[in-house]
Amino acid sequence: MGTDIHTFVEQQQPDGTWEYVQWSSDVDHGPFDDRSYFRFGWLAGVRDHDVTPIAAPRGLPEHLSTPVQTMWTSAEEGGAHTPSWLTVAELTTFDYDQDAALTDGETYRDMLGPAYFEDLDELTDWDGESPCRVVFWFES
Repeated sequence: MGTDIHTFVEQQQPDGTWEYVQWSSDVDHGPFDDRSYFRFGWLAGVRDHDVTPIAAPRGLPEHLSTPVQTMWTSAEEGGAHTPSWLTVAELTTFDYDQDAALTDGETYRDMLGPAYFEDLDELTDWDGESPCRVVFWFES
């Protein structure tokens, strides 16, 4: 049995609240949700402990949208763990061209792969309209 990630996009509204934004027509699909243990380690120190996380797991953010809170409550009952979140601003300012930990000269860009950057490009477009964040957790 492996570990999976569940990711959800929230966008800040003019009144400061956060609203869930459906990533695709598939409700169970979100950005960065393919199984990559390097990515899991980089996002939250899950499964790949040889890579330094972009940020230590933070738990769920304040002012979580109702749909994401409902999904977390259900997932937590099923054993979900290590909830966290990152803003799109954090993701876009990271230096992806630096060497990734314990790799043979490969960069984070190499290790995260093209699909990651396709998702990041789409998030960046949304973030230009209003700040966005990615809320995520893992199931093993």
